[in-house]
Amino acid sequence: MFTLFSRYDLMERALNEASLTPSKMRAYAMPQQGSGTLPDDVRTSMVEMMNQDSRDYVKQFEQLANTITAPRNRGRVERTPKRKRKR
Repeated sequence: MFTLFSRYDLMERALNEASLTPSKMRAYAMPQQGSGTLPDDVRTSMVEMMNQDSRDYVKQFEQLANTITAPRNRGRVERTPKRKRKR
């Protein structure tokens, strides 16, 4: 039997399989030497990203993904006019 999944359901299933939860990430210690050369704002963002559940992080980009994959409904003005062939 064929089951239809929404885009959200498919994304959720994929993220559940590949998620790096904060509890898994705590075992990973970010080396201070490697991040010491980064600017403070970049280092802070990187630490926040590493401590955030990847499912929540990816959901921040759901609107962008929907915009990219949405079909374009172009208005009449936006269409390139067809040129008539000269006889």
